[in-house]
Amino acid sequence: MNKSFFILSLYIFVFPFAILNAQEPSSLIVNYRTDAFVLLVRTLPPKPIVGTSYFKIELLDPENYSPISAAKIKIITSKVNHADEKFQILAIKERDQSKYYHANVTFESAGDWDLNFLVDINGVEYPSIGSEIFISAKQMTNTNFGNYVFFGVLLFIISALLVLYKFSKNTKDDN
Repeated sequence: MNKSFFILSLYIFVFPFAILNAQEPSSLIVNYRTDAFVLLVRTLPPKPIVGTSYFKIELLDPENYSPISAAKIKIITSKVNHADEKFQILAIKERDQSKYYHANVTFESAGDWDLNFLVDINGVEYPSIGSEIFISAKQMTNTNFGNYVFFGVLLFIISALLVLYKFSKNTKDDN
């Protein structure tokens, strides 16, 4: 009985986290290919809102799709109607072995924004890659729903553990 209790508790506590970590709700906003590289840019949240958005950038060799590690990627953002006001962000790479560059981009207001990606590989600067993205206003989220789900799952886990405890206690008393 102790073995099955251990397996069940491991399943209850580990499996939900594995599912959550496997899901990545990002959206591809740039898919650009040249003779020198392939640039893929994903953003999180999938539909960016006013505030900070996370950009995950892949720079790949176009022949074998292996990551290009010796590069610098700059992101220049500007509101479509206000091209004179620009913001520059440098995408960083955590480790040389990592295939992703990361950047946190802050959008000050809702509307259409221009994104320009400047790629420099081993000192060679390539032409700017432009893209336009719509930034929506922050939405009011219902945080109570998340609280209900959390407490519901917590209540379920506690109830399941109590039932298993009582069941194991009853089987011991019968012997």
